[in-house]
Amino acid sequence: METSPIEQRIKVTVAEILAHDPAFLENFPIEDYLMEYKKYSGIHGYGHISLGLREAVNKISRTFSIRMQALYHKLALFSLLWESVEYLKSANIPENISNLYRSWFNRVMDDSFKRPDQFYCLENDSFLKDLAVCNLRMIPVGVALVEVSGIRKKMLLRGTLQQFINAMLLILYRTKGFGPFYVMHTDRRHMKEFSAQGWSYAYRNIAELLKTNPNVKGVVGSSWYYDPFLQIISPELAFLADVPIKNGAKIYRVGTSESDIKNATSWSPTRMVLYKEGRYIPTCHLLIWPRKELMEWERKTRE
Repeated sequence: METSPIEQRIKVTVAEILAHDPAFLENFPIEDYLMEYKKYSGIHGYGHISLGLREAVNKISRTFSIRMQALYHKLALFSLLWESVEYLKSANIPENISNLYRSWFNRVMDDSFKRPDQFYCLENDSFLKDLAVCNLRMIPVGVALVEVSGIRKKMLLRGTLQQFINAMLLILYRTKGFGPFYVMHTDRRHMKEFSAQGWSYAYRNIAELLKTNPNVKGVVGSSWYYDPFLQIISPELAFLADVPIKNGAKIYRVGTSESDIKNATSWSPTRMVLYKEGRYIPTCHLLIWPRKELMEWERKTRE
């Protein structure tokens, strides 16, 4: 029986690890890595790493080279990828999503020949997203990734009392709960798809997921680009909030963090100047788009 490219990469990676240290995988079994990584709760999000895995990786970093650390992480990545490819052969998921998974998997395989060893570490958000997708913990929908999680109550406590009341009314009467939701994330490696068309495609894919997962209550996202003030200073980004809001979504002010400031200003000289002049403070907003309204929007776009 012919060996698949993923199985070949696993064998090559194991061989290189053992060439450096024949006892390495006895002392740090890859099965332990996978078991610890899968100790996951949607409450924590895709970046959650169990204490056991973090301690093992820290121990390796104190004793072995960056190359060995990278090989260990690659072996875990390939092992998760192989399991997921086998699962997707019989999984009941929308065809678009299945194709996006396979595209992501192919890119992960290609990257394994190109990325520097420093890429493969638990402190790298891009690597954590690759791990999560290869474990089917995150779902690629186009310009965005989604994971099944919920609305964090503390985010709703950062605004006014009236905002909190309005949000609770939506949660109680329209979404009927804080979760589960599809929580959206972006990845800088997909910025070329960051357009009105790209986001519409992503939302349609999320709608397809909702059709096959009736327990999921809708989609949520939190970002500086849901800030209504962007319609004035960056009208080219107005579509990010316009499409959901005009079709039943609601946004709630959360506040400002260092990451909001960095992300909002690093891509735009205009926003950077306005921020330095004190005329613009990047502010995170929470978007909640209930499933009924999102699916109705998707239905209308097909007519």
